[in-house]
Amino acid sequence: MHGIAFLLIMLSAAGLAGYLAMPALAGLLIVTAWLISEPSRWPERMRLRPGDRALFFMTMILTVVSNLTIAIAIGTGAGLALRLLRKDVEPEEWTPVDRSKL
Repeated sequence: MHGIAFLLIMLSAAGLAGYLAMPALAGLLIVTAWLISEPSRWPERMRLRPGDRALFFMTMILTVVSNLTIAIAIGTGAGLALRLLRKDVEPEEWTPVDRSKL
């Protein structure tokens, strides 16, 4: 939804976007990225296995130092490799997140 709202604003006010300061845009992106990372779930993520934590932080760092496409591609490939290495491990019980509490 953030992306769609941003797209609609940019399409309707593209001429005014040139007047925005880059620090203001950077601040907006930082706040958006922080909220997308779901800070309330960080304690849960810190209890994951070391490989899963490394995958999480690697993808996060790659998003910042390269770009989102590269981070997703490498994170997906590394996650698949990690899963294949653990093929003898039973899958954990997964329950979807209750999005109404977010």
